[in-house]
Amino acid sequence: GESADYYRLSSLAQLAAIYENIGKDSKAVSAYQLLVNSTSEERWVVAAEERIQALTELKAAK
Repeated sequence: GESADYYRLSSLAQLAAIYENIGKDSKAVSAYQLLVNSTSEERWVVAAEERIQALTELKAAK
């Protein structure tokens, strides 16, 4: 149901943030992409896409 979806999305977002915090940016991007592919809720998609873009730009700058 809807609450299960919320917990799944929240867990994916937390997983991605953990990957970011430990410097595993490519794994973070993958987790955010999975989140984007798992919902049509705009607030989740926009937030995840913003992080994907930031991480991609960060990688390009290295």
